[in-house]
Amino acid sequence: MKVLIVSNLFPPRVIGGAEVAACAWACWLAGRGHEVRVLTTASAEHPEGVRETEDGIIVERRDFGYVYPLGQLTRPPALRRAVWHWQDHFGGEAGRYCAAAIAEFQPDVINCHDLQGLGYAVLRDIAASGVPCLQTLHDFGFLCVNMAMFRHGAECIQQHLVCRISTAVKRSAWAGIRRLSFWSPSRALLERYRPHLPPHLEAAALPLPLSFAAPTGLRRPATGIVRLLYVGQVTEIKGVEFILRVLTELARTHAFHFQVVGGGAELERLRGLYEQASWVSFSGRVPPAKVGDFMEESDLLLTPSLWFENSPLVIYQAIHLGLPVLASRTGGLPELVADEVSGALEAPGDVAAWTARLRAILSDSSILARWRAGAKERRAAFAIDACGERVLSLLERTADAAPLPMPVG
Repeated sequence: MKVLIVSNLFPPRVIGGAEVAACAWACWLAGRGHEVRVLTTASAEHPEGVRETEDGIIVERRDFGYVYPLGQLTRPPALRRAVWHWQDHFGGEAGRYCAAAIAEFQPDVINCHDLQGLGYAVLRDIAASGVPCLQTLHDFGFLCVNMAMFRHGAECIQQHLVCRISTAVKRSAWAGIRRLSFWSPSRALLERYRPHLPPHLEAAALPLPLSFAAPTGLRRPATGIVRLLYVGQVTEIKGVEFILRVLTELARTHAFHFQVVGGGAELERLRGLYEQASWVSFSGRVPPAKVGDFMEESDLLLTPSLWFENSPLVIYQAIHLGLPVLASRTGGLPELVADEVSGALEAPGDVAAWTARLRAILSDSSILARWRAGAKERRAAFAIDACGERVLSLLERTADAAPLPMPVG
């Protein structure tokens, strides 16, 4: 089968987990003998061009002509942001490149991932081509122009006007695709999307098929000090500052070390605030291959997200390594963390609950021992081949299905 994958980012150009997941899926498909081509954005570090990866994937990188690059850290002026989003919804470069890729590659099916910063015009060209499409839902990108439905320190209860208009444009583009299915890594996100989806063949919640580099070092022996770990973007919605406040109080009475791994808008500010605290270290962003080493040297992964998380890759990796997880009870996290089996769940932003839970963990070593045993038992459910076969089956059903009837009126 010939599969065209369209993703706004693709490794080695990485900002978040969606592009890593898209790459793992592409590599798995190629490893099963399928022909895979990827259409993605270029950057100064990863210029335009077409090349084949070591895994046999053809990656086409293009400059889609935006007024500033995807992932720019400094916030542009309001007018430039407005122009950027207009390009994102109506710009023609995305459609031109997508149409050319379809004409050249002649795929049997197209799998779209995040499209913000590449352009939603690709959906209209997919519709015009008649090629079946599987849309992967990684986040709130089709419901929120900021992709998170989180504003002013809290989750959005409903869509704002601009986001409603944006969703209408995207839904209209989807509606033209007559063989369309949806894949969400979590049931929670899929249920949030259901009222907004156009007519489609199938919508399924299937875990991501992921593999991770083996840790390069040996696990350090226990020192008597509980080693806590955070891995991810250091931003407001991820709850890093929240968990630091909780741990500041606990550091007065308990011995532990907290390692923060990752970059982001809040990193330098938080590093400055806690530079005198001996119980916390900030590593900044590290290569993905090094994340496993940090996990091997840790006793508990903390995922204190304040927003609706979908299906974080870092928890998949923790499952793969048998590392217990203490996470927020939000979004798709309860689908990954088995409460009181492979870790625990607490209400997002609940200082009292997180403090009490961590105090218990720091006071009783048997809790982590029990959770580690439970975490190891969950590995098989998230094995890459088992997950990959389930997604491949959905992809094949989409490719083979009869077209949906054309809308009337």
